[in-house]
Order: sequence, then C-alpha cells, then structure tokens
Amino acid sequence: GNHTLPAYLGGVKYEYPVFGLIFFAIATWLFPGAGGLQPLWLNFLLVLVFNLNLALIAILLREKIYKVHWARMFFGGYFIYGLVMSAGGGKLEPIVDCLFLMSLVLWKENQRGKSMFTLGLAVQTKIYPIVAFPALFLANPISSVWFFASMFLTVVPVFMGASFDSLVSHMLNLSSYSPFIVNPMYPG
Repeated sequence: GNHTLPAYLGGVKYEYPVFGLIFFAIATWLFPGAGGLQPLWLNFLLVLVFNLNLALIAILLREKIYKVHWARMFFGGYFIYGLVMSAGGGKLEPIVDCLFLMSLVLWKENQRGKSMFTLGLAVQTKIYPIVAFPALFLANPISSVWFFASMFLTVVPVFMGASFDSLVSHMLNLSSYSPFIVNPMYPG
C-alpha cells in the first residue's frame, strides 16, 4: 500500500516495463527494507550497475580513453550523468544503459543473437536504445529475430493479470493517466 506516486496519479495500476519489474522485485525480495532503508538499498544496487556501465564503456572505448579527448569527455560526462541517475535519482536508466552497453560489447565480440536479445531487453525497459537497432539490423538482418523474440517477454505479465493501460495512457498523455501533462517527451 505504500508507494511514491502523487495523488493525481490515482488511476495508475502498472507502468514499469517487465525488466524493471524483475529487477525491483528481486531487489526487494533480497532486502524488503524498513522505512528509509529501502530506497538506500535500491540506490546502492543501481550504483553497482552504474559502475558496471563504466567498465563496459571502458571495454568499448579501450585505448581511446587514454589517447582521444572526446572519449575522456564522454566517459566523464557519463560518470556525472550515471551517478545522478543511480545514486541521486534511483532511476531505471543505469539498468537500461547496462543492457544497451552489454549489447554493444556482445556485438563487438561477434555474438549477434545475444546482442540483439539484450538490445530488445534494453528497449523494453526504456525506448532510447532503439537508436542502435537500424545499424545492427543492416549489419546482420537475421539476428533481429532475437530482438523480436525478447519482445515477447513483455507479454508474460499480461497473463498474470498486469495491464499496460497506464503505460499507454502515460505515453499518450491521456487524461485517464493524469489531468496534468506528465510526459515531457510526448511528441504531440
């Protein structure tokens, strides 16, 4: 019964993507928390994921971090952004970034199917990793089967009673979600 949604979002039943639900379900199962410790525990886990992201960026950039100015600037910029999103905000972005970076590392290691499956998980969690799909699809169209296979994981919670009505209402800024504008990325 305790949640952090504001009162004007009273009609929201389900909004997190499947991978986010799995992450937070496992995290709260490991440590149910008491009072203010729960957010600290979740932020701690997100900071660990953020550190993994830094390692994945280092794997992708390799020696460029030492030799090229833009690589150091990118790494430093991501350090600030990732720290804010994980320790400061407790957002899903570090998890999405981790899946996205893992996908790129797997692609670099010629594991195309695993890369596309992981990219699909990233896209299910937040939409922005989709920017890599066209390039990866053009490089190896057959591996996109794994991308779409991972998309079927989104359907599983529906069989357990979950509804995506709140998520669709949020994405489309419908008044059934909130009488106020709550999605600044809405293109309409």
